[in-house]
Amino acid sequence: MNTGKHQSNQSAINVASEHAFAPILGLIIAGQAQGRISAGNPRDIGLILFATILGITTMVNGQMIAANQLTPLVTTAVEQFLRSMQ
Repeated sequence: MNTGKHQSNQSAINVASEHAFAPILGLIIAGQAQGRISAGNPRDIGLILFATILGITTMVNGQMIAANQLTPLVTTAVEQFLRSMQ
């Protein structure tokens, strides 16, 4: 599942990954400009948020968490993230 990035010659995957991550990065940068998110490397901040959400969705897909818990858990994660970044 997580091995693709560790293989060589993954330029198409890297491009797709960067494209998929761009909206999150843009939101982090906008949040910093508005003072809603603290200063720091926006790429690192976004990666931590993305990894958290990915972990929750992986757990739902693996049936470790009930599917009806996806939205409440992601909402809580984002709310806690935003509170911690102010």
